[in-house]
Amino acid sequence: MSPLDALLSPRTLTIDVRGLPHPQGSMKAHPLPNGKVALRYPPGVYQWRAQVQQAVAQLEEPPLEGAVALRLGFDLPRPGGHFGTGRNAGTLRPAAPVWPITMPDLDKLVRAVCDAITDAGQWKDDSQVVTITAAKRYCPLNKPPGVQITIMEV
Repeated sequence: MSPLDALLSPRTLTIDVRGLPHPQGSMKAHPLPNGKVALRYPPGVYQWRAQVQQAVAQLEEPPLEGAVALRLGFDLPRPGGHFGTGRNAGTLRPAAPVWPITMPDLDKLVRAVCDAITDAGQWKDDSQVVTITAAKRYCPLNKPPGVQITIMEV
């Protein structure tokens, strides 16, 4: 590839963040001692966003200026009830579901990651995202939970 081709070809950034993904739902009202009310997300949301933000910032890539496509693959931990007990401990029960069709909601997981990428300065605003492909699945048995993020210029 020539230097000119490298300049003209769209960039693709891939980030793998391991940790428990937290959904960014609605803010909750918390009364303050002075009688006012503060709106906040649960603490886990801020921790997860900071983790994603740090991983994106470590790329040390210049910000994306134009339209981007976003691909997210969330790996969620399986509940303990999906596994056998006794001598079957560590093996999946035959009735264990293949896909996580319970909380957290996929759109709220996406929202937290998009806001973390914005906070990291990798793009100006998540309004630059013109297409999103996102999925949630259960972690493979030997892999911790997290998210695989791919950002592509389009």
